[in-house]
Amino acid sequence: MKGFCGAGDSERIIHGTAGNPRYQERKGLADEGIRVGLVKIKTLRPWPEEELREATKHAAHIIVPEFNVIGWMAREIKATIPRSERVVAGPRVCGGMTMPPEIIVEEIKKTIGLRSGVLAGRGS
Repeated sequence: MKGFCGAGDSERIIHGTAGNPRYQERKGLADEGIRVGLVKIKTLRPWPEEELREATKHAAHIIVPEFNVIGWMAREIKATIPRSERVVAGPRVCGGMTMPPEIIVEEIKKTIGLRSGVLAGRGS
């Protein structure tokens, strides 16, 4: 498990294709004064329970972007960490679709209570 945690009020937990670390997202948010950490899960078995608890213990919000409509990773994380109400299951897209960084930025801003026009012009 790779983490850039402790630096953010919000953490993103990612795995697999959804786990392409989007450093430009974090930098853009940091430029706006929004602190965001990143946890990248590299293996699912054994499930990194202790590492997840440690990496997310200070996060106010935990956003879990996924490339599936079910949201199984968010469910597993909710079952693993204390104060599971911090977990935001999404954004999600169906397999084979792309997830532009703007969608994740929008979810982070929405979660922390900021309005954003990031998706304007994308048909939203």
